[in-house]
Amino acid sequence: MSRRVNFFHYVRVPHLKDEDSLQWFTEEIELLVDAVQNHFKVIIDDQKLESAIVLQDRIAKKMREIYMSRWDKEIRVAGSEIMSLSVAEGSLSLLI
Repeated sequence: MSRRVNFFHYVRVPHLKDEDSLQWFTEEIELLVDAVQNHFKVIIDDQKLESAIVLQDRIAKKMREIYMSRWDKEIRVAGSEIMSLSVAEGSLSLLI
């Protein structure tokens, strides 16, 4: 299932690593959060963000485990299955 999302927000990224750049980038991220909340009519709070990060970390860890199992003598997961899982993993972020 694919759906087209009509949303665009340009995020400027600093090229220097100093306090002013960090402050500027923090403001850019806050503008991004505001734009996402307004466009999608959602609330992004620290608890939801933390939950999404924890879930994404669990998914990434599982994907690493599955991928590393391909190095075992007995191949338990075919390359095509890994590819299917990778595509599905990319779609999971749309559901969070």
